[in-house]
Parts: sequence; structure tokens; C-alpha cells
Amino acid sequence: MSHGRKPDSSIEILPKELIVAALNELDVGTLLRSRQLCRSVKNLVDHTPRLQYKIELAIAGMEDNPCSKFGIEEHRARLETYQAGWADLCWQKEEVLVSSGGEPWDLFGNVMVAETSTGGLSFKKLEGCSRGVEGREWELDLVDIEIDAFALDPPQDLLVLVETYGQRLDNKTSDDIAAFLLQFRSMTTGDSHPFTGYHIAHITGIPFHAAPTDMGFDIKVAGDYVGVLFKLDEFGAREICVWNWKTSCLLKCFKPYPENSISHTTAVFYSSFAFLTESQILISVTYPVAKLEVYNFAEGPTTTWREGPFSVRLELLYPAIPISWYTGLAIVVDPPLSSRARHVDVPFHFSPDSRIVAITVAVSNDADTGGVWHHFIPITVFTSALSQSPDSHLTTPGCFEWEKWAPDQTCLVSDCRFPSWHCVISGTRCPPPFEANVDFFAPDELEVEVLDFNPVALRRDPRGGEVSEFRSVHLEVGDARCTFPSKMPYRRKVVTLPPHLHGALHHVLISEDCVILVYTLENGDFTYNVLTF
Repeated sequence: MSHGRKPDSSIEILPKELIVAALNELDVGTLLRSRQLCRSVKNLVDHTPRLQYKIELAIAGMEDNPCSKFGIEEHRARLETYQAGWADLCWQKEEVLVSSGGEPWDLFGNVMVAETSTGGLSFKKLEGCSRGVEGREWELDLVDIEIDAFALDPPQDLLVLVETYGQRLDNKTSDDIAAFLLQFRSMTTGDSHPFTGYHIAHITGIPFHAAPTDMGFDIKVAGDYVGVLFKLDEFGAREICVWNWKTSCLLKCFKPYPENSISHTTAVFYSSFAFLTESQILISVTYPVAKLEVYNFAEGPTTTWREGPFSVRLELLYPAIPISWYTGLAIVVDPPLSSRARHVDVPFHFSPDSRIVAITVAVSNDADTGGVWHHFIPITVFTSALSQSPDSHLTTPGCFEWEKWAPDQTCLVSDCRFPSWHCVISGTRCPPPFEANVDFFAPDELEVEVLDFNPVALRRDPRGGEVSEFRSVHLEVGDARCTFPSKMPYRRKVVTLPPHLHGALHHVLISEDCVILVYTLENGDFTYNVLTF
């Protein structure tokens, strides 16, 4: 007969390894509550590296990469260094990146890309000191295509290219109809992507009198899907199309006008779009009603794009504003990371469930005066509202007035400039809008700040700067003044840049591992100081 200590609970009769394996399957909230079961379970949770790492990831808004070459202890050490660096805005390395042939650099995830003087593309994969990400530079000639627009999805090694390849004259109107070709290539080799052998040809339904080369594009990728917003100008008609890029199947085309009608009385103005998940798309509408719409989509053997596989699930309305109207709702959010395209060279990455959606909201009136604010929305606001949608069969969308969904759960940051400055987001972090320094002489002091909207870190991690208080945001448009409460807090960290980084700072970019300071040179070119964490 054993005369040892009596077990605290029946769970103690199980092998320790089995208990740890079971605890590791719990979500973090349940895991933390399980510490209250008994002393032995509390000790296991508090002293098992794998379980502590799971809690630390949740606080950081991160997700583990099981394919990483590092072990658990190395993961934890790197996560601690990574979090401490961002909390203090203390970078480990600096690098200067100049414009490629005078063309500005775009940022896609952790890869910067710019057009070269010969019509190709120059790439730079950014380093990540804390996460052990190795940098790399390369170029693609791409002499066989005249690039009108491009986008990257680095986890899938995907380069999306758009080229204008002709136009035709519609028999019913004298307006020109633009035709475009989408190509899908490997961003590292320039060859056709191994997952598809198809190109996509598309003729827009947007009537216009200008040249097709005046068309603008906004390209987004999520897993097997690519979406393109075609726009004639900042305030012209827009069209959004979504394809499966691997099969070239067109799933849906959101047109500004109903079939056989080109009338502003029946038009819908689509401002912007983004993928929330690999099966949900977020679209902003500014006319006839300002709102955000979430659509579910799925492919099936009997579904065609004309029948509309997309089903609207959710409508989040913006408030009506006296004597003014919405001129833009620009969406910025990190794309969902495909489960089939995880980063194999990092120990952890941002969790898809902890992302922030940023909406740059622009309003105007007849006097051509306007205002701008930036609206930060946790991804959980959409998932929570979707769970409250009244019809599980997707025939009736859930519709929420502004007062029901925005004041308590989202954050507004005003911006005095107009036209709008579009936010840059990485996970839950954002460098806020600021007045660009147009003085080419070094200022006495230059600061950079980063806002972090991670709600778990706000509650459980005291590092990282001051926490905002509940406040109201005032928007003035001409003689109209509107007040909107904004209760979601955020953490604000400000750092004074050393003298060698002083200059005509134009704007700030951010990635998972870097802050990129973009300076304007006297000749109009840009230079980029990359601060790596």
C-alpha cells in the first residue's frame, strides 16, 4: 500500500506526458483556466516549456510554425527577443536601400519589389534578426511582358502580373472597353508558377473614353484565390473580380452597374476590398450607402459565376454624415496565410485571428472640403458579427448599424490631411499618420511611433509604451462637426531617431520584422532606411 501524498484529483493518476499532450490541445483561454483544477496541473502548466510557449505566443498574437528548424527553447528565446525589441522599438540592424532606377519600392509581406529601368523587377527579401530570417536580393528581366501592375504572395512564391493587351469597341456604345491579361509566375525564377499553366484574359465592363493604360489596379491574393479591383480613376466606376488562379475559373465579378444599365441612379461604388480568410472577402461600398460587406464564397461543380457563388453574410454600416458624403473607404489588412503555404524559415508568425483591419475613411462635401480618419477594426469584430447573422443558410445578411458594432469594439484615429493617407498594417501594428517632413535639412529632433492594437498584450504584457484612453474623435467637414466615441485601446510607442536618421521623412512602412523609413531626396527620388528587429 502506498503511503505517499494523496492525489489532488483523479487526473494525477495519468502519466505526465499524457496530461501535457491533452493540455496542449486546449485553446489558450481554457489552458489558463485549467490551472485552477489542482496544484499538479498548475505546476505542469507553469513549468512545461511547450505549454508556456503556447501562452506566450497567444499574448504576442503569434502562431507557431511546426516546420521550423528550431526547437521549443530556441523558439521561446527568439520570441522573447522579438517581443522586447518591438516593445522598446530597439532594432538590431540598419540598412540603406535606394530606389531601383528611380522607381519606388512596394512592400509585400517581408519582400520589397520595384520596377527596373529595363522593365523588369528587382526584389529584396528583408531580414529578420530575432526570427532568424535570411535576406536575399535578385532581379527578373521579364522582357516578354509589359507590366501594368503586379503583386506578390511570398509564402506561395507567387508573382501576379497584369498587362493591357488590347481593346475592342462595344457594339452598343462608343465607349472603349479595356482588356487585360493576368499571368501567374514564380517570383524567384520568373517562370510560370508550377501550380498553374493558365493565363487569365479579362475584359472589364467599365465604360470610359481614356486609354486602357489609365486604368488602375488593386491586386490581392489569398490561398488559391486572386482578386483584382479595376478602377479608372480615384472617383470613377470600379469593378472587382475574383478568380481561382490555379484553375483560371472566374468566381464572381462585382460590377458597378446592373446588367444592361449604365445609370448613376442604379450604380454601386465599390471603394476597396480585401480577403478576410480563404473563403471570405471584405468589400467597402461608399454609394448609395457607406458600409462594409462580407461575402462567403465557395466553388462547386454546378456553380458558375453568373449564378453567383458569393453570398453576402454581413453588412456593417457607417453613420450618415450631415451635408457630406463618403469618398473613400480604403481597406488594408494582412492577407490570410494559407495553411498550405506556411513560412518554413521562421519559428513563428502573426496569427490570422489577431489581425487588424484598417479602413482609411475619406469624406467630402460640395465645397470640396473634407476630412479623413483611420478606423482600426479587430478581425474578431467580423467573426463575432458573422456568428450573430440571423440566417445560417446565407440568404439574409446580418446588418448592423454603426452604434451596434463600432464605438465599443473599434478605434478611430483622426488625420488632418486630405486627400487621405492610406494606413500600413503588419499584424496588429501600424505606424500612425504624421505630417511629412519636407525640410531637406536635418531637423533637431525626429520621432517615429508605432501603434499596437493587440488586445491580449494590452492586458498581459506591460511592455511597449503608453496605453491610450477612451476618447471621442471629432470630424469636421465644412460647417458640419461630428463626434464619434472610440473606446478600443491601443499601445503607443515613440522613439527618437538618432541624428544620422534625420532627414525629409516622407512616410513609414512596416513589416513583421522591420520598420522602413522612406525619405524624399531633393531630386524627387526616395531612399529607404530599413530598421531590422
